[in-house]
Amino acid sequence: ETYDNEEKMVADMKAGVRGGVVSIYNDRGKTVSRLFAVEFGGSIDLANNQGENVVDIYSGEFGGVSLLANTEGLEVVQLRADGAGHGEVSLWDRN
Repeated sequence: ETYDNEEKMVADMKAGVRGGVVSIYNDRGKTVSRLFAVEFGGSIDLANNQGENVVDIYSGEFGGVSLLANTEGLEVVQLRADGAGHGEVSLWDRN
C-alpha cells in the first residue's frame, strides 16, 4: 500500500491464485483506475478525478465487450464481439 502526505491510500494491489486487483487513487482518495484480472477474462475500469467512469473495457477468453463513455459518464460507443466471430457496434450521441 502507498500513501500520500495526507495518509490517504493512493495505490493498492492485491493478487490471488486465479487473478488480482489493482486500484489507483488520486490525492483525494478517489478511485481513478482499476484493473481486475480473472482466470477466464478481465475488466479495466478508468475513472476521471471525480470518480466517474469514463472508459470500461471487458474481455474474456471467448469474447469481449468494450464500452467507451465521454467525460460526463454517458455511453457513446459500445462494441461487442464473441468467439464465433459475431459482433455488434452501437454509437450514441452525448444526449
